[in-house]
Amino acid sequence: MKAFGKTVGKTVVFCLVMMLMCSFVYPLALTGVSQLTMKAKADGNKVDKDGNLTTDTKEAVGSALIGQDFTEDCYFQGRVSAVNYNTYTEEQKESGEYAGVASGSYNYANSNPELKERMEKDLEQFLKEHPGVKAEDVPAELLTASGSGLDPQNS
Repeated sequence: MKAFGKTVGKTVVFCLVMMLMCSFVYPLALTGVSQLTMKAKADGNKVDKDGNLTTDTKEAVGSALIGQDFTEDCYFQGRVSAVNYNTYTEEQKESGEYAGVASGSYNYANSNPELKERMEKDLEQFLKEHPGVKAEDVPAELLTASGSGLDPQNS
C-alpha cells in the first residue's frame, strides 16, 4: 500500500508540474521570445486605414493576416468566408445578433451539392460585377474558402 501511495504522490506532482509548465511557463516564454524577435507579427500585424503596419491600437482598423469583407468596387475581392470576417454593425452587436469573434469555413466536401450551388452563385455574381472577365479566368480561390475562413491570400 505504501508503494501505491508513493506512486500516486509522484503522479499528482508530475501532473501539477506539467500543468504549470504547459499553462504558464511555455506560453509566457513563447510570448516573450515573440515580442523580442518579431513584435509586429506577435501583436497581430495590425494595419491602419492606409494599409501601413501600426502598433497603435486606436489607429488599427484590421490585420494584414486576417481577411476583411469589402463591399465597395474600389477594393480587391477577397476569399469567401463563412463568418464574413466578423463584420457587424453596432445594432447587431447591441441586439445580440453578433455573438463575438468567430472563425471557420463551410468545409463542404467536393461532392457536396451545396458547395457547387454556392460557387455557381458566387461566380455568377462576380461575372455580373466584372463583365469583361471570362468564367475560366476567375481564380478558384475567389470561389472557395480557406480552411479557417479567415485567410485573405490569393495566388
